[in-house]
Amino acid sequence: MRQDPRDLRFVVAAIERQATYGRLRRQIVSLRRDAEYWRRRGRPGRAAEIERVAAYIEPSAQALKASVLLLKGFAKRRRH
Repeated sequence: MRQDPRDLRFVVAAIERQATYGRLRRQIVSLRRDAEYWRRRGRPGRAAEIERVAAYIEPSAQALKASVLLLKGFAKRRRH
């Protein structure tokens, strides 16, 4: 079955959002690694501040992941 050209915009949007999601996930992992570093160095306040930033970004990453799955679903729908 060929891809309907009308669905191409959903595929493109999904690819762009997936790239953004990947960047956000890497940023969150990096922040958590930094927080662990500061916790080991005896700076729990600094670590907690960094963890708060990671927790603030997390819902945006989850929303992007959900929108990617939704857009992929739209791209796979069948037209009658």
